[in-house]
Amino acid sequence: MKKIFLILSILFTAVFVVSCQDKTTYIVKGKVNNVADGTKVYLYDDLYRKNIVDSATIKDNKFAFEGKLEKPVMRNLKVEGTGLKQEDIAEGMDVDDIAYISTLFVLESGKTINLLVDNKGYFTTRGSSLTQKHVTFWSELSATGAPDSDGIVNMIKENKDDAIGLFYFSNIIEFVWPDSKTLKELYPLFSDKYRENKNLDEVLDYIANLDNMAPVGTKYIDIQAKTPDRQNIALSDYVGKKDVVLLHFFKWSGLVSDKDYTYLRNAYAKYKDKGFEIVGIWLDPDKETWKEILEEDSLTWPQMQDTKQINQIIKTYALFDEPRTILIDKEGTIVDREIPRNELDVRLSKLLK
Repeated sequence: MKKIFLILSILFTAVFVVSCQDKTTYIVKGKVNNVADGTKVYLYDDLYRKNIVDSATIKDNKFAFEGKLEKPVMRNLKVEGTGLKQEDIAEGMDVDDIAYISTLFVLESGKTINLLVDNKGYFTTRGSSLTQKHVTFWSELSATGAPDSDGIVNMIKENKDDAIGLFYFSNIIEFVWPDSKTLKELYPLFSDKYRENKNLDEVLDYIANLDNMAPVGTKYIDIQAKTPDRQNIALSDYVGKKDVVLLHFFKWSGLVSDKDYTYLRNAYAKYKDKGFEIVGIWLDPDKETWKEILEEDSLTWPQMQDTKQINQIIKTYALFDEPRTILIDKEGTIVDREIPRNELDVRLSKLLK
């Protein structure tokens, strides 16, 4: 289960103002206290606030957006100078790694949305039924303690025809790592929406080509990252220099079975002097947990991690089916993948005769 860092506010305290705009016009009215006149407010169309689609300027602690829409869209809001600081979050986590769920809301044609924003970037909102639906989903998911992966996949299916489902499907790898079967089940729900946005286009292309990504018989793709002590490391430091390299992609899901590395320790002890190497690739932004696991479970082989590359690594190596292991020979060819734990020794013995 992928970790999702939620900063969720579900109190609806802003006053809904009835507007007489036409059915294609949306209006956003916002208020934020203790912010200087001239401060900028931005709307983004992506999760991590990279693509600005509109901006406004604060005056007397107020700001507004207005535009026209053919159909509802999800937007992400940021008031310049507000938001979480590094000291506000848990040790070992980077503020840039947090998905700002609380600032996501839906613009709906013909409606006025009122936002009240605080200095942490939390906001309360009223005026959009889809935004209400979105906030309710997260509050119910948190209350039940249900797996994030199951909850989000089901939510996407239930909202396949609205802005919520479209947004979460086009960003699905940012939230959860569903298996390839689930991805292929979701694919036809959105396949007729090609070109609606860049992210969706990329996700649909990715799923359509899932079976052809990093299959057995193709060359490996190099990864450059950092060791736990922040030294540079690359797969090419080992591939080609060892007869067989095992890529072990892992994270801590909270399941005890995911934290059983006995089979890897046994294989390493038996074959490390016979041309065998393991490279661990940590697929989680939480560096402190990674270091704790390495020490507590005696994972002594080379390790790498790069927060900014996690999703690209997942896409490059099609990492959706457990266990996430790939074997590469001395020529750099992928010779095996998704190796069951109880079969690793047999397969290594054949490759390292």
